[in-house]
Amino acid sequence: MPGVDVEWISVPYSSLPDGATADTKFGDKDLGFAVDSIRVVATDDFLAANPAAQALFEAAKLDINDISAQNQQISDGEDSSDDIDRHVSEWIGANQDAYDSWLAAARAAAK
Repeated sequence: MPGVDVEWISVPYSSLPDGATADTKFGDKDLGFAVDSIRVVATDDFLAANPAAQALFEAAKLDINDISAQNQQISDGEDSSDDIDRHVSEWIGANQDAYDSWLAAARAAAK
């Protein structure tokens, strides 16, 4: 878990290959490599035809710590389809209000 099990180390400056540019900052630290982000990608045609999906994609936000925790469960051997279904159910149970708000936004956009 970032901030608990992981301490990001800062470098004095980034030196990316071949003059590449990227966001290398995490908080107030320069990590020296590109910071990844996870995003939904959809075509304009799909979004226009599916306003509920667009609203869901815009509303849904996952905490990186939740993603790290689930990745650890998989790494620890909880990697079957049933395990992953259980991870999802447990996450929804622990984050029911946020989950319900995402669905409400999607349902409102579908009207």
